[in-house]
Amino acid sequence: MCERYDLIAIGSGPAGRRAAAEAAARGARTAVVEREGAIGGAGAMRGTIPRRTLRAAIVELTGIHGRARQPAVIEEDDLLWRTWLVVEREQERIYDELRRLRIDLIIGDAAFCDPHTLEIRAGDGPVRVRADRIVIAVGTVPARPASVGFDGQTVFDADGVAGIARRPPTLVVVGAGAAGLECASMAAALGSRVTVIEEREQLLEDVDAELVETLAYHLRGLGVTFRLGERVETARRCRAGGAITRLRGGERIRSAAVLHTAGRQVDTAPLELAAAGLESDQQGRIAVDARFRTAQPHISAAGEVIARGCRRTAQACSIATIPELAHAGHGERELDDAGVPFLRGRARYRDLTRASIDGERTGLLKLLVHAGTRQLLGVHVLGASAGEIVHIGQAFLDAGLPADRLAEMTFGEASYADAYRVAAADACGRLPRSSARSRGRL
Repeated sequence: MCERYDLIAIGSGPAGRRAAAEAAARGARTAVVEREGAIGGAGAMRGTIPRRTLRAAIVELTGIHGRARQPAVIEEDDLLWRTWLVVEREQERIYDELRRLRIDLIIGDAAFCDPHTLEIRAGDGPVRVRADRIVIAVGTVPARPASVGFDGQTVFDADGVAGIARRPPTLVVVGAGAAGLECASMAAALGSRVTVIEEREQLLEDVDAELVETLAYHLRGLGVTFRLGERVETARRCRAGGAITRLRGGERIRSAAVLHTAGRQVDTAPLELAAAGLESDQQGRIAVDARFRTAQPHISAAGEVIARGCRRTAQACSIATIPELAHAGHGERELDDAGVPFLRGRARYRDLTRASIDGERTGLLKLLVHAGTRQLLGVHVLGASAGEIVHIGQAFLDAGLPADRLAEMTFGEASYADAYRVAAADACGRLPRSSARSRGRL
């Protein structure tokens, strides 16, 4: 017998759960499919949440801003106990959420049989389910090239946060994307000497260059060395202990451990998309339209599985480095390429009361404002609470509001949000008062 649903979400991460919750709230019979031991998705079990929990523990226990404590007195269990606790609580919260909303949880690996039917492969044998609508919301897995000898102890990937907590005296980080720089900054805060190797010539090409350079300067001060434009040929554990990373030119770098973070793949291969009349790109991502519909209108995609060119511009992104990076909307390079006239407005954390209270030494909020319409075009933040306050700017971007509104707002003086008032006033103060205000979108 084939169980029937109004909607099935493949993946129990935030995107899949939200789609299922919205359908259930409208009275639809809904299910979420997730593989064994992965409730909450890759982010909850191995990626974002464990990594950010470890970061919070490092910031607190090392006193990284004021150096109130020394890393030498911190044990591995001190760093990891909170990570284990948060992951466990997150799973309990998700189970409770699904039960409360009366959403069925189906454990197993999903594969399409046809555009409306899924086969769920579990230990008790395969079962088939059918749905009027299907949402694909699977997460990502780290790339594991054959040239890297992963052993989970000396050579590990970005999902192995415990490798950072072991505090290797020297660490090579392969890849300077978001995960690589997050892990590099955490290891450096713990006292490891870190070498970051990146094939590209620039760090975080999609992030504001001024903020990236400020972050790199800060990390160099913590002892991080950047090797840009270098390609890693192999990385292997040594019999005598430690690891050797060999570069394209033949140079060998010895370290106590290697963390490989270069590349992630969306885990769509097991879904057998062709049976549903769908296809993915080389990274496993699926193209969607403005309403998140795939080539099959009744099948939608959400979250990391969406092809990059299909993602909304105003979507906020945060990177949990130390200090944190976040941005939303347009960047300077994008606006320059489009010929859009804009001005910059800056607020430096050193001028904020809240930053002085917290002992923050590094931080900047930068706004990009249209020189004609005064519309807010982009928000870029480096510093404490960046991932939180960026959503204030995101709301303005979504609403198409002018930056003047931010300059006129009253924020708590002892808050990081007050940086918006300062930055907006900086930008708007250099604009002619005769400029028309617009609520339209770029």
